[in-house]
Amino acid sequence: MRHQKFEAGRNPPFFRPPKYTGITLSLLSIFVLVSMLAVWEKMAHVPSVPTLQILAWDRCELPLEKVRKIYQTEARCIVTVQYEAQQKIMERIKQTDEWDILIIPDSQELAETLHNGQWSNRGVIAYSKSSLPPSIFNQESNRSTPLFGFLKTSHKESAPAHSFLRYLQAPTKGQVEFALEGWTGVSEDHWDQSPKLKIYSTQESKSWIDSIAQDFAKREGLELTISFMEKESLEASVQLLIQANNKNYFPDLVGLPLALITPKWMSTHYNKFESNLKEPKPNISFYIYKQSPLIRTCNRFLDHLTKNK
Repeated sequence: MRHQKFEAGRNPPFFRPPKYTGITLSLLSIFVLVSMLAVWEKMAHVPSVPTLQILAWDRCELPLEKVRKIYQTEARCIVTVQYEAQQKIMERIKQTDEWDILIIPDSQELAETLHNGQWSNRGVIAYSKSSLPPSIFNQESNRSTPLFGFLKTSHKESAPAHSFLRYLQAPTKGQVEFALEGWTGVSEDHWDQSPKLKIYSTQESKSWIDSIAQDFAKREGLELTISFMEKESLEASVQLLIQANNKNYFPDLVGLPLALITPKWMSTHYNKFESNLKEPKPNISFYIYKQSPLIRTCNRFLDHLTKNK
């Protein structure tokens, strides 16, 4: 095969490199630098992913691992769980406090170890089929063992931990996985990553409700909207919402002057909260919206409110 002889000047090259002047090179350099700064600025504003460190009972590993993997994807949170036997958990708690959440079974030693106020009991997650000796938390029955969730009280940013515990207790979330593994579930509110609690109350109640409500919302990881109005304006507002029947705007809780029964105009949409405490009650009655997604949260708040009045 014969190849054509290349002669400079006669046969032009297949590729001719571009000729850049000094000004062109300077402009290209500036363009590259600006592009790099723009990318860096966007990277600098990417929000950090929340992380949770959990110490848990090894007997709940199977359902908890399933929930952990689903939750990380759904809530965009990194959850790391260390599983230990019950006795080992008690030893680790005494040695260090590196965890955000404790998921541990009921025991007498548990009550003695966590009585110092550093941990807040967030209630039962599920009931195990295993039977353990009675304790301060579970004195009535030995047929099943309650699995408790405890939250570190000293952490300033506790919303991710609250969210995960609510997820474990939610009927269509964590409770499904626990039930599939033979655990007995609990009855709690449906899960929302940022639940919103809306309260209407009389102007006279502001002095003692406001601060307690704000403290409760922070403790529970809730977004709180609370409005104080004169009695006439409050009743008119609620009546207007009932007539419009717009479920998205109903307050979860309504506080009105003390009454023995629910007013007729409210009875179709609200139930009166009845406290079992024998302490003197404030001169106000609370009503819970029947279709509120936070009915059990409302009950916890009102119990907390009555105890702290």
